[in-house]
Amino acid sequence: MSVTESGVAEAPRPRRGRPPSVGLAERRREELTDAAFTVFAEQGYEHASVADIAKRAGMGQGTLYRYVEGKRELLDLVFDRCVDELMTAIAPDRVVDVTASGDLAAAEEMVEGVAGRLFGLVDSRPDILKVVMVQSGTVDEELRFRIQGLYQTFDSMMGRALGHARELGWIVTRTEHPETETVHLGRLLPALGVPGLVMALTAGDDPERRRDYVRAAVRMSASGILSGEARAALPPLAPSGEEAPAEPDAAAPVPVAGRSAELLDAAIAEFVEKGYAAVGVREITERAGVSHGTFYNYFDSKRHMLTVLVERNRQAVLGRLDRVVADPPAATVEALQAAVFDLNRDVLQDIAERLDEFRFLALEVPGVDVEAFDTYLVLYREAASRFEEILGGALAVGLLHESLGIGDIAEVWLGYMLGTAAAMVSDVDVTSPAESARVVTNLLLGGARTL
Repeated sequence: MSVTESGVAEAPRPRRGRPPSVGLAERRREELTDAAFTVFAEQGYEHASVADIAKRAGMGQGTLYRYVEGKRELLDLVFDRCVDELMTAIAPDRVVDVTASGDLAAAEEMVEGVAGRLFGLVDSRPDILKVVMVQSGTVDEELRFRIQGLYQTFDSMMGRALGHARELGWIVTRTEHPETETVHLGRLLPALGVPGLVMALTAGDDPERRRDYVRAAVRMSASGILSGEARAALPPLAPSGEEAPAEPDAAAPVPVAGRSAELLDAAIAEFVEKGYAAVGVREITERAGVSHGTFYNYFDSKRHMLTVLVERNRQAVLGRLDRVVADPPAATVEALQAAVFDLNRDVLQDIAERLDEFRFLALEVPGVDVEAFDTYLVLYREAASRFEEILGGALAVGLLHESLGIGDIAEVWLGYMLGTAAAMVSDVDVTSPAESARVVTNLLLGGARTL
């Protein structure tokens, strides 16, 4: 500002050129966050470049760096936005408040509302779970800690909600540890949403199918899959420690053995300790005690090992199911209960014994190999199909509730198992595989509500 000879302040002259745009920086960061989300989902964080993100946002790299420091900050922005959207859809405070109110009808309506909002979110952002729970978890310890914190927050919310439900007499516990069982139920019931989310990812054009599934899932969570007469005849499962674990030679077949298996085991140990990106063929061969030449007799590359590793575990999981399909349970409530419990226990025991490997498969592999996520969706369908076969005898003699489709039942079972596995790999599960299997079996067959 200048002063005239008369001493009157003179207004500053307007600057030439385009006036500054109000909110431009915020809009640019939003555009970059949108672009980063898409590129991370398509390519994976490891392979995405700043140039790719800038190009997707329609700006140069130099412009990008005016608004963000780089790719890592963009992942933080993507993560924060996705978490905000997920928490808005779930509305955790309302879940607890409605449950505490004692209004059962309102609670059931609330469950369907949460499901509808989650499916709507996945419809609009099909890759949101992959980016939040998979891509982000492969980057560094800080983000893995934030993901674990998100899981624990949700876990705590469900525990409080079901604690209120138990006090109100809405749910029944069937083990000798009711508080622990309630905590476990809090991890299983949200997993009922997994099949619906898979539907949204693979068949998003059929919202009516998902609504039908939600209604069936709510019914199953309350009363289980058995008909009224069969449910009344359901015997209690043996208390902890009374059932014998599977014999070692009863383990599911693993298709990779010998030197290949040794190399895979060495690679897993290295990946778990140092992270996939920091490990090379040299580290793997040194741990396995073999030469480079020996490595290339079995694998084309480190990346090839991931494909073989995923397939090894796919065959192990399906092998457990195929054993029951080949020797189906007799068409009685007791036989069905025993077969489902044994299957659940053996699968969860496999995970417990190779927890580092499953953690790597669940949390890191899909972030390294974008095709792995699609492979897991195929495995999901294969496992559900096998479980339908296991239920065939029970369906034929009328043990299953007539209002339920066998496909929905199989997906609910798979959702419960995935919910338990997620707790195990996230280090929040506090029960043994047998105890977890007991809770899953009781909930699947008899539901959570009193008779």
